[in-house]
Amino acid sequence: MQDRPWYQSGWAIILGLLFFWPIGLLFALLRLKADRSCHGFVANAFRVIGYTLLILCCLVLLVAIVGLPNTTDVGSDISGIVWSTLFAAGGIILLKKGSNILAGIKRRQILINQIVNQQLTSIDEIASHILKPVGEVLYDIQEMAHDGFLPGYQVDRQSRRVWRPMPAPSVVQAAAVSGRAPEIVQFTCTGCGARNQVQKSGQFIVCEFCNAAVAV
Repeated sequence: MQDRPWYQSGWAIILGLLFFWPIGLLFALLRLKADRSCHGFVANAFRVIGYTLLILCCLVLLVAIVGLPNTTDVGSDISGIVWSTLFAAGGIILLKKGSNILAGIKRRQILINQIVNQQLTSIDEIASHILKPVGEVLYDIQEMAHDGFLPGYQVDRQSRRVWRPMPAPSVVQAAAVSGRAPEIVQFTCTGCGARNQVQKSGQFIVCEFCNAAVAV
């Protein structure tokens, strides 16, 4: 298991989002930057907490506004309305951020299928297949390469190509020389859709494109 700071753990993110959403949002963004495998978890957490905050804040606002004419502590009620509005705004921000992350996951799945599974190298051809503008596809592929979702791949803006240079001799070839054949596992990642071929090591194997762990 990968060691990470406590503030990047799932419980810290959830508690932060529930009780003070800017802190939870910061924790989640730090986790997103450090861990490619958690994007789905963070996106769903944002959406669930966002809806929760919106519903709770709407109820609190409704109660406060209805009771405002009869209260003796107007300042306290107004303060409650302000805080409820702040958390409601946080709910909207979390919903939007969660939706954006999910949209990014979907874009990566589509592009990984074209680049990794279909082995297309022409960005113009990829854009034609997925019915997107070439400039938008080029930008998304560059972002994926920068963020580690296309490990080992190179992107050429001028020729609009994406490819993986010829790898070094594989573990299978090296094992053939030494007489020891490692167990190679082929699987399609449920997180990003990439077809992987990796050497089995222990009870889990990891997708090289999104870092998701799969039990074997």
